[in-house]
Amino acid sequence: MDVTYISFYLRAGRIHVFVDALRAIGSPDRICFMIDDDGKHLMIIPYNKRDFKSHKVPKKVYEGQSSLEISSMKFCKLISGMKNWDNSHSYRIPGEIKKKINAAVFNLEEAVAIQ
Repeated sequence: MDVTYISFYLRAGRIHVFVDALRAIGSPDRICFMIDDDGKHLMIIPYNKRDFKSHKVPKKVYEGQSSLEISSMKFCKLISGMKNWDNSHSYRIPGEIKKKINAAVFNLEEAVAIQ
């Protein structure tokens, strides 16, 4: 089991996706976030289409020159509202790589506030 993380910086409306998670799902050019019906898990999957729900992963992320920072105040507010997070804090969420489905799955119930 591969452990990874994702962080939400709520004040800035920014999501930090750890590069190891991206590499573990095949270093995709684009990704998509998915939330399960009960709101307990967030999943990142490779995504081929360029549309309103996909996010580009710049090549320099895989070269180690940058990290993947996604700006989306709307998505941050959606998640923080669902989980009743304090919008003045940031949160790190542990996850694991599910190789069989080629996805990184994060347990939103295990979010930890970070400074």
